[in-house]
Amino acid sequence: MHARFTRFLAHCVALLIMALFIGQAARVGAQSAYPQRTDPIVNDFAGILSAADRAELKKVHTELISTRGAELVIVTIGSIGDYDVPAQNIEEFATGLFNSWGIGDRNRNDGVMLLVAVRDRNVRIEVGRGYGSGYNDAMQQVIDTAILPTFRASSYGTGIVAGAQGIQEALAAPPSNRSAYVPLAIGGVAVAAVAAGGAVLLRRRRKRERCPSCKARMRLAPAHQTAQYLSPGQQVEVRVKSRRYNVWVCKRCGNSKSVTTYRSTELERCPSCQFQTLYHTTSLQAGKKPKSPMRQRIERHCHNCGFHDHRTETLPQRAHVSGFAAAQSADTSSYSASSSYDSSSSSSYDYSSSSSYDSGNSSSFDSGGSSAGDGASGSW
Repeated sequence: MHARFTRFLAHCVALLIMALFIGQAARVGAQSAYPQRTDPIVNDFAGILSAADRAELKKVHTELISTRGAELVIVTIGSIGDYDVPAQNIEEFATGLFNSWGIGDRNRNDGVMLLVAVRDRNVRIEVGRGYGSGYNDAMQQVIDTAILPTFRASSYGTGIVAGAQGIQEALAAPPSNRSAYVPLAIGGVAVAAVAAGGAVLLRRRRKRERCPSCKARMRLAPAHQTAQYLSPGQQVEVRVKSRRYNVWVCKRCGNSKSVTTYRSTELERCPSCQFQTLYHTTSLQAGKKPKSPMRQRIERHCHNCGFHDHRTETLPQRAHVSGFAAAQSADTSSYSASSSYDSSSSSSYDYSSSSSYDSGNSSSFDSGGSSAGDGASGSW
């Protein structure tokens, strides 16, 4: 009797061990049910990117690593339903995939992932934990103005490249701090905004544009539909906040007319593409000898067409003594056709004075970053 009970108990223990093993295997299978990373930068599981798209995306990734040290990963899938994961929507899937792959540096948590689910018609920009919510609004603007208009035209490769470039530009700006606003102040601003908006609408109704083709009265397009009537360069101007546009549309012939309503003085007109998307960066270069004068390198970059050039000038002696603060106050405003600008390729850029990241040193980038679920999403 005792031997029979012992065999029964051993059988029960074996069944319990087998159940635990099967449960563990199921959990492991669920954890690894996300797609496996096949490329450090572009993982096109949906097969919608061309060779040219891949090359452009890798170029953006390299520039982002060089200038900011941040890793950008592109992922396209058919549908989140193709994978055996508990995620119910694009946001949960993106966070799980981001953490499964460990995108970005584990110490800075500054990775970014652009995820496109083609059949679900959803797109998500997931940012690392180190960003917090400071870039959520900027990423939403990238989706709304750079990605969705091209996706609606079924131009996925163009939209993904534009989105990657928009992410690069967004990360070059400081994060927003929406939590700093006081709720009572928001209420007052809202009242003022409603009043001002009413006045603007009245003025718009009084002065309606006429179609240059058929001379019919045009209607003002809603703000959320403006982007589809703007050229790619104008969309970049809106994204970098150098200009704002009103778009008038003719119901009779379908013609549209863009009217500038705001123009920033922070960005200049690009000499190449003629859009107001040119910005400056300045870096110091110390002389090789102890008392040799300091020099500063002034570079111009275009958000839209990629134009860039630079010149180097010698600083006054006071800049050598006072350091960076005096260097920033030196006169750098003179640009002329006969100046010593050197239009060169991006490979000649010297980022050593403006960035401490070294993309070639493996010790400066430790993969294994994570996300807390911040970012932005969109549907088309």
